[in-house]
Amino acid sequence: MGNFDESLRITVPNNLRYLPLILDSTAAFAEMLGFDDKQINEVTLGVEEAVVNVIDHAFAEGEQASFELIFQQVPLGMQVLIKDQGMPFDPHELARMAEMDSFREDTRGLGLHLMYRFMDEVSFVNLGKNGKETRLLKYLGRVPEAMDSPPPEAEQHPENIPAYQIRRMLPHEAVEVSKCAYMSYGYTYSNEHVYYPERLRQLNEEGKMVSLVAVSDSGEIIGHVALIFDDSDPLVPVSDDAFVKPQYRGSGCLNDLGRALIGWAVDNGILGSYALAVTSHPYSQKVASKWGYNDTAIFISIDTPFAFKAIKEEAGQRESESLLFVYFRPPQDVKIYAPCHHAGMITQIYQHQGVQATILSPASDLQLPDQEPIIEVKYDPCIIAYIKVKQYGRNVTGEVSRILKGLCIQRTETIYLYLPLNSPYTCLLTHEFETLGFFFAGIIPGSEGRNLLILQYLNNQVIDYSQICINSAIGQKVLDYIKQHDPNQRVQSE
Repeated sequence: MGNFDESLRITVPNNLRYLPLILDSTAAFAEMLGFDDKQINEVTLGVEEAVVNVIDHAFAEGEQASFELIFQQVPLGMQVLIKDQGMPFDPHELARMAEMDSFREDTRGLGLHLMYRFMDEVSFVNLGKNGKETRLLKYLGRVPEAMDSPPPEAEQHPENIPAYQIRRMLPHEAVEVSKCAYMSYGYTYSNEHVYYPERLRQLNEEGKMVSLVAVSDSGEIIGHVALIFDDSDPLVPVSDDAFVKPQYRGSGCLNDLGRALIGWAVDNGILGSYALAVTSHPYSQKVASKWGYNDTAIFISIDTPFAFKAIKEEAGQRESESLLFVYFRPPQDVKIYAPCHHAGMITQIYQHQGVQATILSPASDLQLPDQEPIIEVKYDPCIIAYIKVKQYGRNVTGEVSRILKGLCIQRTETIYLYLPLNSPYTCLLTHEFETLGFFFAGIIPGSEGRNLLILQYLNNQVIDYSQICINSAIGQKVLDYIKQHDPNQRVQSE
């Protein structure tokens, strides 16, 4: 894939006769980025359905207007943004149509169904007075077929581990890292980019990812770990994609990789980092604890059960994950608007990070601003969804309720709600969100003004908390607190 810094922007009248021009531009841009014929066809079909939905439903009948398409190369492939300032648009209602057996008779439901089928990620953002934005993402490439063959059955004893050095991944080593991921997880690892060498290479070249590898003297990739950066908080990347080939587990290689990663982060001015660890077994959590990470949140029912090569665990209920955090440059004090009924738990979480949290109180006459709320929604149908309140405004609770209802009708299993702890409205409205069925999940510490409260919602699920394995004392406190506030547990006990 080439390096193209520019994006392509086109402004198009809301008339279907311009559709061929849009599709030709889509295909040409995808071809320029190296997509094959099958992928170009899928991208084109996904964009076609999104554009037709905008033209047919975003504007009043007979209204003459225009909308904008932005084609972008991103490290993972190609992103298409469709921006319009037409009538309010409810993607969650369309998602419900896409799930109905009768969707074939409704072009809107069919359109959304095809968007999800042909694109890898679909999300919608309400921009308030600036309108709406549909985001379509298509990944580029696939792991070579050689990776589809099963790993060798024979496993080397850890005592036979060769000498190795830890350094930044070289571009040509990306395919070996992908193979290493497969040998550790099969094809069940949640971060799909590890199975695409070209994505790993591109993410590192773009500075969105820093991959460290353990390399033997013979050039074998023994293990890998990475920091992955996000524009939402560039100083707080996620520590992820940590794995060692099964035959070298227990050798201390993963701990060495962790120490090297922390060293790189400290040397490069990173504030802190978080990691996600599965709770079906304690091994990943123990590794994170050795690196200095502490539990700050637990995502209940975040994914389908994982399968680990050479770790014998039977798959049970949906996988939960613990979010663990570490400050490399801890602030002296964190000022936040924590809801009063969760302030004690939140304060304890920060204390285990070595940070004092000052709980601010909102003004007694605080009123929501007279503006449209800005809410970002990202979801994978029937699995999980993320609702992020980026700006509070009038009827924000009603808007979240409407989104939640649509997701539940769509049979989304678990929904997470992110609220900014730097806003006094979070303190004011958390209880209202909880009356909708959301309950405490924890926090994500961040740089100044970017600390987040996480609430979660389980759609007709009752969790067996005894199956959730937590390694640390503070993590167990958080889990017990979550269980205490889980409304589904109260219903079951009744």
